[in-house]
Amino acid sequence: MQYLKALWHRAGKHDPIVLISELDDERYEVRKVEVFADGLLGFAGKQASAGGTRLGAEPVPGNSEILAETEFSLEPIGREEFEKIWSAALSGARWPIES
Repeated sequence: MQYLKALWHRAGKHDPIVLISELDDERYEVRKVEVFADGLLGFAGKQASAGGTRLGAEPVPGNSEILAETEFSLEPIGREEFEKIWSAALSGARWPIES
């Protein structure tokens, strides 16, 4: 699995400002958390979703392709951090996640 945290600098009023994804080896989303400007967390996985968040139907572009778009930046993230954010989203927590 791969983990990706993308910050969307030009997100619209109702768009997520942070997208955090767990990707399989072909870069399809397995689970995803979206962070909205008001701190709400949406999530999507194979079993459930909330907050209007859905898994992408296509593979996520490669990191270099994402970074070529000036409206996005990437931050490194590992499995442990993803699991913490995922658990927080499932429990109804808000952003930022407390340690």
